[in-house]
Amino acid sequence: MKKKILYIVGTSILITSLLAGCGTKSIQQDEVSAIPDKMEEKEDLKQDEGKFLSSYELHSDSGTIGITYEFKNVSGQSQTLTFPNGLRADCMLFNENGDLLYQHSSQFMVTQAIEEQILEPNESIITDFMMSELPDGKYQLVMFTTSNGEEGKITTDITIENSIYHKEKGKLVGWADNHSVEFDVNGEVKTFQLTDIAIEQISTLEEGDEVEISYTVTEIEAPTIIHIVVPTKKVVQDTSVLA
Repeated sequence: MKKKILYIVGTSILITSLLAGCGTKSIQQDEVSAIPDKMEEKEDLKQDEGKFLSSYELHSDSGTIGITYEFKNVSGQSQTLTFPNGLRADCMLFNENGDLLYQHSSQFMVTQAIEEQILEPNESIITDFMMSELPDGKYQLVMFTTSNGEEGKITTDITIENSIYHKEKGKLVGWADNHSVEFDVNGEVKTFQLTDIAIEQISTLEEGDEVEISYTVTEIEAPTIIHIVVPTKKVVQDTSVLA
């Protein structure tokens, strides 16, 4: 599995559903994202004033989740949607304390221009999201269309289990060898290998510094730090020069 900083990516595709159950795909495609092979599927439906139906599928594998969000015109008539920018949907992830962890729209630049799109009867806008590096735990997922006046909001609680990703606070003990370091985690000294990003980050640390480390543990690899969160150091102003 590629080791990357947690990210969210998306695609927007217009799908026409025919009565025979077949469909054709067209319109816009921003980016293509891969979905994990091992999956658990879950769906939710929400009707918006009889005009639209929003639903989703969730796929999970070892701390990586893929979400497919669908916003469908079920009104029987053509509907014109207005969007404030190039995004057609957004997705937010909260931890169990209610802290916002990630938001799709904050991950990349989008076209800041009002756009209109006509959805014919039974047409859908489908957006794919992906999030990685999620440790075991409980989260809340919120998905919604960005169309003005149409919410299409779905909120669901999810639980991540058997993740290969972990986060802990630890104090840097020092280098174990040329390729690994030691951290004191809850009184236990642990040895970790490092990714290229972690090597750059750890070069700014001193022995005894306490940081948050994100690392992976798999059956075939030793514990490997993928990145380090370094607390912002407080700057104490010397007021003596102002006297």
